[in-house]
Amino acid sequence: MAQKTNDKTQYITVDEFKAMQRPGTGAQGKSKVTENDILRSIRDYLRLHGWKVVRNHQSLGSEKGIPDLTAIRGGQTVWIEVKTPKGRLSKYQEAWLQDLEDHGGWWIVARSVEDVEHLGPWQSDNHGGDGRG
Repeated sequence: MAQKTNDKTQYITVDEFKAMQRPGTGAQGKSKVTENDILRSIRDYLRLHGWKVVRNHQSLGSEKGIPDLTAIRGGQTVWIEVKTPKGRLSKYQEAWLQDLEDHGGWWIVARSVEDVEHLGPWQSDNHGGDGRG
């Protein structure tokens, strides 16, 4: 599937994105980086690069261990579990991600924007490919 020619998304480089990060996300090195800071940065980065990003909130009736974010672009879906640099997956998260993998799903444990940079801008030669490279 070819990239839409009416795409009005404005793409920026990783360096431009890093320069606009919010205070408290570790860019200044003064504040402790929280999982929510990392999640917002990843969400914003992916949205800037044409991904539809959904925040999966843990709530009554949801499955324990469901990843924090679901991102969709070009017919591809990636599930993203966000962790701090020292954060660990719970047994529920490990089981959920294994089940997802068993069903052919694609997932990432991301501790920073750098862990999702490979999902960045569309490549003109990928023609709607899987966005994985």
